[in-house]
Amino acid sequence: MNATWETRLTLGGLITCLPLCLMGCPDTDAAVFVELSIQNPTLEVETSVLATAVSGSFDLRLHLGPRATDAAEVTLGSLSVTNHDQTITLIAPLAAVPNPAEPWIVNVDSDVDVSFTIDGLDNEVEVEAVDALCDPGGIIISGAFDDSLEDALKPVTSRVFHATGCP
Repeated sequence: MNATWETRLTLGGLITCLPLCLMGCPDTDAAVFVELSIQNPTLEVETSVLATAVSGSFDLRLHLGPRATDAAEVTLGSLSVTNHDQTITLIAPLAAVPNPAEPWIVNVDSDVDVSFTIDGLDNEVEVEAVDALCDPGGIIISGAFDDSLEDALKPVTSRVFHATGCP
């Protein structure tokens, strides 16, 4: 092959490949609505002569991907504690204070982290609930949140974990 044809083939290959190279890798994050996850759940059973209460904390991560059409406003619907297979609700509603306070604005292609504190003064439970809270199978924190990009409450659950302070 002569030098002219080699140059043309090289240039032709570059011109053909250039648009593909400029596109980059496609974004595979399909979160067009807010995705929720509960992380680091803790719950402590506090028993005294007068009352039994639970305290603890958890983190909520709100994620909105780059394909979303707009930012989302998220608010808390409800929180509860259930047994490990979610067949028995042990505490409802579960009172917890978020930091930062709601509503939470989740911008496109971003995450928002919210820390919740569960105060024992606001979460007294019946003495009979202690056995279920301390069951070896564990417990789950579950919640429902309102996402302005959707028309329904979004459910979210923690992983199964075990309460501390059990008798």
